[in-house]
Amino acid sequence: MSDEPSKKQNKTDWSRVSTSLQPSAAEPNAVVPAQNRPTELAEVNAIKVPKMEAPRGILSEFKANHIKRKAAMTALQTHYDGQLDVLTHTLAKVGQVEKSRADVVAEEFLKELDAKHLEVLVELGMRNKQTRERALLELTDQTVRTVRDVMAKDWPEELIQETLQQLFALRKRVIGEILKELGSEYESEAR
Repeated sequence: MSDEPSKKQNKTDWSRVSTSLQPSAAEPNAVVPAQNRPTELAEVNAIKVPKMEAPRGILSEFKANHIKRKAAMTALQTHYDGQLDVLTHTLAKVGQVEKSRADVVAEEFLKELDAKHLEVLVELGMRNKQTRERALLELTDQTVRTVRDVMAKDWPEELIQETLQQLFALRKRVIGEILKELGSEYESEAR
């Protein structure tokens, strides 16, 4: 019992991250509809995940011809990786009581992240949207199942965190391959 107040005092302050990631007033509809926003779900479950928004700066720079498609995709990959790092960090801070709900929060966060990611890719001219959307949904389902399994294990905390980091590193590589494939499509057209 005496441990609980000290845990609350050592919480990470995400206020600056939350402020920078707040959605704009003119947020378009997501490509993959999510029933609940991650932050709404997080507040109910006491697992705090900062709000996110699609990287509008990337799109505005691309549309203004300030950056090329390849640079926009690189920036999008960096944004996606950063969001996965936020989720990894959040799951690392989950207490024993909330571990049972971590997979629900992870699922909602990943669905929202994928929706915003696809939204930007569509605006960058992505083809085969349905196929890629289906692949991302399957990847999310697989990731959530693994998160659920890992969080339920009676492993040392360091092993759980290492496993989650490896899981999200794999997800980053898969997304990187999708972006690499998309980039190569446009390079072959330009020739």
